[in-house]
Amino acid sequence: MHYSWWDFPWHLEVDARMTEWEKSRTLNHSLVSSRKLLPSDVVIADGFWADGLEHMKLAVSHSHGIWSHLTLDDVKMGKAPDNPFHHSAQVTFRQRWTGLKKYLTAVSDFIADEMEKQWGFNVDRIIDNGVDTSIYIPTWKKFPREKKIIVHGVNDRGNTNKGGDHIDALIIRSQTDANFNVEILSLDEMVERYGGTKAWALSQADIFVHPSGFEGNSMMVAEALACDLPFVGYNVGFAYEMDRRLMNPGRIMDRNMRHPTATVIACVDMLEQIKAGRKFKGRDIALGSLAINVFRDGWRQFVEEIES
Repeated sequence: MHYSWWDFPWHLEVDARMTEWEKSRTLNHSLVSSRKLLPSDVVIADGFWADGLEHMKLAVSHSHGIWSHLTLDDVKMGKAPDNPFHHSAQVTFRQRWTGLKKYLTAVSDFIADEMEKQWGFNVDRIIDNGVDTSIYIPTWKKFPREKKIIVHGVNDRGNTNKGGDHIDALIIRSQTDANFNVEILSLDEMVERYGGTKAWALSQADIFVHPSGFEGNSMMVAEALACDLPFVGYNVGFAYEMDRRLMNPGRIMDRNMRHPTATVIACVDMLEQIKAGRKFKGRDIALGSLAINVFRDGWRQFVEEIES
C-alpha cells in the first residue's frame, strides 16, 4: 500500500503554531503508535519529516532542498540563512540520520553536492523530479500576439532569492526600451489574462525565465523544458546538472555572477536567437531526464535495491 501524509487525518489535529519539524515528529509518532506504519514498511519522507522513523529499516529521507537557501559560496561570504530555526533543525536531523547509516537521497546533483560540501553528507541516490510530458507539451501554434511573452514563476516578488528583483528589472526594461517589445508575466498572470490550463498557458510563452538563486529542482523548470521553451536562468537545481552535462536549452548563467542586469541581457540575447531561428531542444532534455516515467523508474529501482 502506498500512502502520503494527507491520506491520514493526523494533520487536522496538529496545532497550527507548531513548526514544520514539530509537526513531522507529531505525525510520525501518531502513525507509528497507531500501527499505520510498520517497521517493515518503505517510507520516503521529505527531509526532517522522517524524524521519529529511525527505527525503520527502509525509511528514506529525501532532500528537496536546504532551508538555509545558501550555497557554500554564500556561507563563505557571510550571508545569513533563510529560516534559521528550520535550517538548524534540518542539519541536526541529517547529522543524526546519516550517523545512523540511514538512507539519504537528493532531488538533484545541486542539492547533493551542496550537502556534501557544506556538511559532508553523502547521498545514496539522486532522483530528479518528474513531469508528465503528456500534459506539458509544446504547442503546435501560438496565439497571435503583438509582443513576445516571457513567463516566470516568481509569485513572491519581494523575495530576492527567488528573483523578484530580476523580474522587476525585466518589467522596467520593457517599459523603457522600445526595442525590448515583450510582456513579462507570471504563469498565474498568463492564465488570468489568456485563459486555458497552466500547461497550455506555459506552452504559449516565448521564453521561460527562472532567476532563482537557490532551487532544489524546480517543477516549473521541468514543465517549461517539456513545453520546449527557451530557458534563461542560473546554474541551480536541474540547471546545475544541465550546465555540467553541456545541455544548453537557452542561457544558463553562473550563480555567483547572478544579477538582475545579467538576467535582462540574457533575455535580450535570447530574443535575438529566437529571431535567428535557433532551436533549443528543451523537450529532448525533459524526455531524457525529467519525464515522469524516468522518475518512477528511478524510485522503483532504488526501493527494490534497499528491499533486497
